[in-house]
Amino acid sequence: MTYEVSALSKSIAVLKCLAASDEALGVSEIVRRTMLSKNMVFRICQTLCEEGWLAASEPGPVYRLTLVPFHLFAQPLERSDLHEACLDQMQFLRRETGETIYVSVRDQDKAVNVALREGSNPLRVAGRLGAAFDLHSCAQGKIFLAYSQQHAADLRMLTLKKYTEKTITSKKELAKELKRVRDDGFAINDEEFGRGLLGCAAPIFDQSNACIAAIGMFATTTNITTLDFHDRFAPIIKQAAAEVSHRLGFLPNDQEI
Repeated sequence: MTYEVSALSKSIAVLKCLAASDEALGVSEIVRRTMLSKNMVFRICQTLCEEGWLAASEPGPVYRLTLVPFHLFAQPLERSDLHEACLDQMQFLRRETGETIYVSVRDQDKAVNVALREGSNPLRVAGRLGAAFDLHSCAQGKIFLAYSQQHAADLRMLTLKKYTEKTITSKKELAKELKRVRDDGFAINDEEFGRGLLGCAAPIFDQSNACIAAIGMFATTTNITTLDFHDRFAPIIKQAAAEVSHRLGFLPNDQEI
């Protein structure tokens, strides 16, 4: 016996289609990607626009997701232990660095920003809640790969898309990089996702000793260098990550009872 609600399933298909797109889509393109009828897609889009979940623009119209669904579904996360544990440490890092601070979690082969504090420097990276990055191309993604309990399997399944000339596209080189991450306790993104964009992140652990999130910062090469990460910022990012982990019940091996 099935209890599927057809209209709801089709609406979810439209939302997934728009969420996966980097640009606004017209009805015809949504039909092509979802295999739904044109009339159904149009009615769904109009309903979602009325609810504020989509925004329509001309000519077309073409549709894009608003932040309404994100804010709605982020509410449970905002009430979570992780969110509460991170708040003052994000403020601490923002105050100390002037740069944009984020907390990310892993969603399959992506690292997704779930909390953000925009930097105070005049020239800064404007982060985006819900932004998702390929694991191999960002500092927080390297954290998730390095501390994964099945990192060997993760490496095998990854597709190493090249974003810049500095993106790691060799699995052998990525394996070496992940060993460095485990040895150092932090990861660096050296213009591997976009030219002029840098990042540094450290792991957050829970009471089961699992890496459940990463806390870090975005910056530009105009403001800092990768040497600054090593000398100045990585230690305080690790300090913040350790404090959040402690609040979540993590005990380092030498402190286990």
